[in-house]
Amino acid sequence: MLSRMGGRSIALVMSLAACGASRKTVSPGTDGPDDAGGTDSVGDLDAGTLRDAGEGDARSADAGRSTGAPPGEDRPGGWVIAPDSEVVVVSTPGQGTAYPVGLDRTPDGFGLVWVSNGEVVRLSRLDEEGGPLDDVDVSGPPAALLPVAWTGASHVLVWGDERAGEREIYLRAASEDLELDGEMRLTTGETPQEGPGAAWTGSELAFVWRSEGDLLFARAGIDGGTVPGSMRALTSFGTVTRMDPDVVAADGRAAIVFVDGREGQNDVFFALVDELGEPTTDGGEKVFATEDAAEGPLVTFTGTEFETAWTEDRQVLFARVEGSGTPVEGSGRSILPFVGERGPSRDHWARELLWTGLESVLLAERSGDRVGQIVFVRLDAEGGVDPVNGVTVVWEFGGNLQSENPLAVPISETEIAVVWGRLDSGGEGLSEIRFARLVLESAL
Repeated sequence: MLSRMGGRSIALVMSLAACGASRKTVSPGTDGPDDAGGTDSVGDLDAGTLRDAGEGDARSADAGRSTGAPPGEDRPGGWVIAPDSEVVVVSTPGQGTAYPVGLDRTPDGFGLVWVSNGEVVRLSRLDEEGGPLDDVDVSGPPAALLPVAWTGASHVLVWGDERAGEREIYLRAASEDLELDGEMRLTTGETPQEGPGAAWTGSELAFVWRSEGDLLFARAGIDGGTVPGSMRALTSFGTVTRMDPDVVAADGRAAIVFVDGREGQNDVFFALVDELGEPTTDGGEKVFATEDAAEGPLVTFTGTEFETAWTEDRQVLFARVEGSGTPVEGSGRSILPFVGERGPSRDHWARELLWTGLESVLLAERSGDRVGQIVFVRLDAEGGVDPVNGVTVVWEFGGNLQSENPLAVPISETEIAVVWGRLDSGGEGLSEIRFARLVLESAL
């Protein structure tokens, strides 16, 4: 199974500052992630699937079903929520908060990393149905602790903290039964080392980080730490933004997408590191000539080529990259376009870009018309939204309800596991983390 850490696929990289955790939260109808503003349009999703905000987050008649006309002959059935698969993994009534920051797949279930009350980071073991088995406190100094992937024997966790005087990157492994190994420091610098992203290549950790505005790469083992002499500079312009990169392993190589402002605005760039740990280009390749500032880049590997997605001006864009690392000309397109007047709020936010072994699926959040949604978008071979069974509404919420950090990981070609935070800010408050399975309708 492909494994990665960085953007948001198997793990969502984010920083937990000393004052608490930074996270993406979508409130229904007003704000997109990290924004403030007025209401916005529901855009290209069927407005008939949306509920009145006062009714909370129960699904509409169409939620959990793929939208569109009856299935076509080429791709019958879309992604749907498996019957009776939704479970509450974590519940913190009162003023407590809980939200996921990482998810990976093990032979017998899943590993979930989540934050409790804004500061305590925990690693939980879930069974095949998403039920919680046990958990361990993995908190340390102000840090981000997240699973990279299941390596075959353990989860790998990576974080950054300032115990050495400057922010550095550290690694720690945890076995399937949640026995924690000792910590290993991966970087040593005179300036802050920020925004780690990583992928398990099958034998070692390929990781990247930001230092003085440039992106650096190195390799590490879970026993011996950083491989001596493996550090390479992927950029040299000093213009890489603080937004976290996304990394995916591909046949022993590592592919990285990141946001760089070298041309005057924040664009998505792609870098490929070969099996020997050498970058294949100097500074990376610009994926697509965008018009506005790009955010939250994602990458996945289909077995033959790479696919990328990112958020830009309230919409989600997509582009393909050849297996050799060259962007595919003319492949850029909007897969979740914004519909309506421009304003300060964000209508879409790309969360995950997954390759199931059969097709690509985008996990995204939407806000608009006083209702928020978590949606899965089914993509065709060219990156277009499937016109028949393109969008599945996993959940809708309104009123005092918010979603937080939805994450997903493929289980098989026809199954995907998804977790998300659910915060009720009204009354005494209730914060939960929920789990569900999505399956291809044709496989039911």
